[in-house]
Amino acid sequence: TNDMTLNTEWTEDGLGANKQTDGSIDSDDADAIVEGMYQNLFERSATADDLEYWGDQLVAGTVTASEMVILLITAAQESGNADAATLAFKEEASSYYAAEVAEADFTRVTAKAAVADVAGPQSVATSKAATDKIASGEGNTAALTATDGDTVTMSGGDDVVTGTNLTM
Repeated sequence: TNDMTLNTEWTEDGLGANKQTDGSIDSDDADAIVEGMYQNLFERSATADDLEYWGDQLVAGTVTASEMVILLITAAQESGNADAATLAFKEEASSYYAAEVAEADFTRVTAKAAVADVAGPQSVATSKAATDKIASGEGNTAALTATDGDTVTMSGGDDVVTGTNLTM
């Protein structure tokens, strides 16, 4: 093994949460991890062969989830198959997001949404349109809290706030 690790989105709070309390991975955990990785990376379900091969590797401890992700990406890119094409579309969408969205507007949620469900030219176009809205501020919200505890949520567009000035 090596020292590469996935962030908590893939581990503690995500796919890696699929393990036993002692840290081991059983076959059910392995199936959930493999399936999750195939969905996240390739927008498709893992085949029975994928589940068997990678599941056995995870259960035996021959490969970690972190290593598996790198191996899946590398194998897909070298194969030139549909999985490679999906990764290329995701890379295009994520690169566009990184180039267009100002650092101040970056959030993990919007960055993840920029590549979620991207698997072809149409979904890349949809992703870019959503990124353009984020970059322009459209759909952004701000919350204002009054001294009495009331909260008003406003969007990035034109908002009208109507209130009553109470004097006691």
